[in-house]
Amino acid sequence: MDDEGLVRLGGRLERSPLSYDCRHPIILGKGSHLAALLIRRSHEEVKHFGVNTVLCNLRQRYWPIRGREQVKKILSSCVLCKEWRGNPGVQFMADLPASRVDFPNQPFTLTGVDYFGPITIKAGFRGGRRENRYGVVFTCLQTRVVHLEVAQSLSTDDFLKVFSRFVARGPISLEKREKYAKLSTDPFISEVIVSELEIETLLKTLDSNKATGPGEIPARLLKVTASIIAPSLCKLFNKSLRFGTVPEEWKLANVVPVFKKGEKDHCENYRPISLLSIVSKQLERCVFMNIMCHLSQIICKCQHGFLRGKSCVTNLLEAIDYIGRILDNGGQVDTIYLDMSKTFDRINHTKLITKLRNYGFGGNLLKWFQSYLSDRCQCVTVLGCISNTLPVSSGVPQGSILGPALFLLYVNDLRDSVKTSEVAMIADDTKLFSSVKFYLPKKHTIDCNQRCNPIAIDVEDKPETSNRSDVLNNLKENAIDKPTVSPNQSENPPNQRRNPIDVAILGDSMIKLINPSKLRKSLKRNVMVKTFPGANVGDMQHYAKPTVEKNPKSVILHVGTDDLKHSTPKEIAVSISSLGKRIEENSPETKMVISEIISRFDDSSLMPKIENLNARLKQVCDNNNLGIHNT
Repeated sequence: MDDEGLVRLGGRLERSPLSYDCRHPIILGKGSHLAALLIRRSHEEVKHFGVNTVLCNLRQRYWPIRGREQVKKILSSCVLCKEWRGNPGVQFMADLPASRVDFPNQPFTLTGVDYFGPITIKAGFRGGRRENRYGVVFTCLQTRVVHLEVAQSLSTDDFLKVFSRFVARGPISLEKREKYAKLSTDPFISEVIVSELEIETLLKTLDSNKATGPGEIPARLLKVTASIIAPSLCKLFNKSLRFGTVPEEWKLANVVPVFKKGEKDHCENYRPISLLSIVSKQLERCVFMNIMCHLSQIICKCQHGFLRGKSCVTNLLEAIDYIGRILDNGGQVDTIYLDMSKTFDRINHTKLITKLRNYGFGGNLLKWFQSYLSDRCQCVTVLGCISNTLPVSSGVPQGSILGPALFLLYVNDLRDSVKTSEVAMIADDTKLFSSVKFYLPKKHTIDCNQRCNPIAIDVEDKPETSNRSDVLNNLKENAIDKPTVSPNQSENPPNQRRNPIDVAILGDSMIKLINPSKLRKSLKRNVMVKTFPGANVGDMQHYAKPTVEKNPKSVILHVGTDDLKHSTPKEIAVSISSLGKRIEENSPETKMVISEIISRFDDSSLMPKIENLNARLKQVCDNNNLGIHNT
C-alpha cells in the first residue's frame, strides 16, 4: 500500500528504469465497476484490438485480478467488435426456373459438339512414336451434360467413328428398342469405317508366335511391315465392309481338335479350334472394336462370359449374394445348372441374322455379317496332315474374334424367357436359382412337390414367341424332372411342422438349469426350452412371439423374478395373467400355463415377495381360467 492508500503490486523490478506506476501497478479488484471502465477505455485506446493488446496496455499502470477473464468479458459486449466479427449473411438460392428442370426430351436430344487439343501421346509399346489425339466434347444444350470422346485425327472418317460411339453409348429407352425390333427401319449401326492408323496399331501389337492359319502369312512379317501394308489393308477392309462381302479365302479355317474329356477314340470328345487367317482376324478385330460400345448396351447384366470386367468370380459373387440373403432370412433356394452341349457349333445362321437385325445392326454391316457366316469351309489338321474341305452350315468359328460376341447375342434372349427365377450365365453355362415359396397357382401342370418351386414353372412353361429363346427349348429336354423341395415345405401351411412342439417352456434365467433332452426322454414328448436372462414381463411379450407362432400344444411361462425389484406383487400378477390371456387369444390351439416363481436363496429380501406373488398368481389364474404350475 502506498502513501495515498492504494494497493499496488509488489515484485522485483525496483531497480528497473521503468516508472513507479509501471513497476508497481495499482491492483484492481475482480468484477469492480472501476476495473470495467478502465478496461473499456484501454480497449478504445488500442482501437478495439484483441485481448492481449488491451491487457498489455492496461498493465502499464493497473493490474486487474484475473485480468484476462475480465478483458474477455468486456470485449464480448463491445458493439463495434461484434459488428466486425459477425459472419456475413448466407445467400438463399432461389428455385431453378422451369426451363432448367422440365425437359420434354431425353438428354443429348439437342447436342453441340466441339474439338480441343491436340494431345500428344505415345503410340504402341516401348520405342513407339509420339502421335497427336484430339478430344471431342458433346454437350447437351438442355441439361449441360458433357460427354467426352477421343479422335485420332481431324478427318471426317474419324469424326464419324467418334459420333457412332457417342450414339451407341447414349441412353436408348426400352420403348425405342421394342419399336425398332418390330419395324427394323432405322438401325443403330449400319456401317463401320476403319482407318490406317487403327490397322497399323493392331499389326504392331501382334504376337510373333501366333499360328499362321490358312493364309500362311506369318505374324512376324505383318508386324515388321505394319507401316507399309497398313494403307493397302485399310482400303481392302473398307471395301469389304462397304460392299458387305468377305473374301472366300478368309472364310476357310484349319480346325485343330483339342481334347476335352472322355475317351480319346471318340471325335465328340474334342473341341474344334479354328485357325483363321491372321489378316482376316485383324478385320474382325476392327469390326469388334467399332461395335463393342453398342454390344455393352445390349448384352444382359446376368451374362459374365467374354465381357471385360466380368468373370467366373463376378458370376459366383452375384449368385452367392442372392442365395446368402435368402438363407439369412430362413428361406430356401433351389438351383438348376444348365449346360448347352456344342452350342458354338449349333447356332442357326438365319436366327442369328434375325437377332442381329433386332438388336440394331443393319445396312452394309448386317450384309457383311451375312457374308461372314455363310459359305464357310473348314478342314481338319492333325500332325501336319490336312483333310478335305467341308462346308459349315451352322455355328460360329471357335478361335475367331467375332465368334464369342455373336454367341452372346444369340443367347442374350434366354433371360427374357425366364419369368420367375434369377439367372446367372457364363457364356453357355447357365444357373437358374430362386427362393422357394408356398401356394403358387395350381394352373401349372406339375405335381404337388413342384408347385412350390418357381424354377419348375420356368422349366415347364413354353416361350411366348417362337423366335425367343430357342436355346431354352433345347435345354428343357435335359432339365431336371423334379426340383428339390425342402422337407418342411409341402402343400400344408408353413405353421404345420413335421414334428410339432408338445410343450414349450419359456422364462427368465431361473429355468436355465432345465435339461430339455432329459424331459423328452422321460415324458416321451417334444419339449422346447427357451431361456431369456434378465427378461421382465414386458420383454417376454416379444420374446415369446416366435415360439408361439409355431403353435405348440402347451406353453409354460415363468417370468416375474426381475420385476419384484421395482414393482409390487399385485401389479406383476396382473401383468403375467394379461400376457397369458394375450397368448391364448393369438393362438387358440395352445394351452397356456403360468408357473409359480421359483424361490431365490441368493437374495433373502425377495423371499416374502415371491411367496406373496405366488399366492396372487394362483388367485388371478383361477379367475382367468389359466393353468397354474406349482414349483
